[in-house]
Amino acid sequence: MTDLESFKAVRIQWHKALFASPLLSGTEKALGAYLINVRLNWRTGQLNPAVATIARDMSVEPRTVQRAINSLERLGWFNTDRGSGRTRSTSYKITAESIEIAEQIKREISARKVSVRPDRPAA
Repeated sequence: MTDLESFKAVRIQWHKALFASPLLSGTEKALGAYLINVRLNWRTGQLNPAVATIARDMSVEPRTVQRAINSLERLGWFNTDRGSGRTRSTSYKITAESIEIAEQIKREISARKVSVRPDRPAA
């Protein structure tokens, strides 16, 4: 994991950015959410389910999962460290760039909340 604590702080905004991305298909968005919500170990930061496991859980073909993983990686949402079969599993990591996008969204939301809050009259 790039920085698990940083990601925890902006997880909701990361999801908003993921689902708002016009470059991702529905399957790619669902896969990104699945990896974070179902497979990420929040204590250790491990994120390494097998493609067959993902395909079974999402009720899609393994090739569909592989294409979605490749797309998420190409577009900068995840980095993958490909394993070698049974001896070493593939590991997925959330990219620092996608965390930065989420942090920017969080800052923008915070700025909007401050600007729309009515001033309190002095006591």
